[in-house]
Amino acid sequence: TTGGSVVNAIKSLKDANITIKDAYVIINRMEGADEALKELGVRLHSITNIMQITQSLHEQKFIDDDILEKVRRQIGE
Repeated sequence: TTGGSVVNAIKSLKDANITIKDAYVIINRMEGADEALKELGVRLHSITNIMQITQSLHEQKFIDDDILEKVRRQIGE
C-alpha cells in the first residue's frame, strides 16, 4: 500500500488532536506506506507482505519464476 488513504485519515485525526502511534494492515504491498507513515511518526504493522505471499506461492509452484521476478521488480527488491 502506498499509504495514501491511511495518511489522509491520520492527518485528519491529528488535526482533531487525536494521537496516532500505530497503523495496522493485513497485507503490506510494499509501495512506500512505511516511509509515508514514519514521516508522520506512525509505525506500520502488517501480518504479511506481498513478497512473503509471492515467495510462498512460488515455493508451492502456484506461480512461476517469471511472475516472481515481475513482483520483485515492481516493489524494487
